[in-house]
Amino acid sequence: MSKINRSLVRKVMAGTDWGPFAGEDREADRDGNYMSVNNMKDIHEISGRLTQMIEVGAEMEDWVEDKISAARQLLSDLDRYYSNGQESDKKAAQRNAVKSVAAKALK
Repeated sequence: MSKINRSLVRKVMAGTDWGPFAGEDREADRDGNYMSVNNMKDIHEISGRLTQMIEVGAEMEDWVEDKISAARQLLSDLDRYYSNGQESDKKAAQRNAVKSVAAKALK
């Protein structure tokens, strides 16, 4: 039998109303979205600085390009979520698949 990744299970189950981790994410919501708003302001400020520092056509290490691409994808996912009011079908399917695996592991 494979080892259970408790960290992954905890992340998946935290947003549910069932299972051993039910409601764990609610404590973080006591202050509303204050942290998220501040984080978005920081992201805006940092991306502005980086945009000024990075010259068009300049050589860039692969890992730096990967980080920029990953950040862009994360922000794009959030934009799509708030623009559409829902997660993309692909992300929802992935989340449901992980929940299914986690539920089976807890049996």
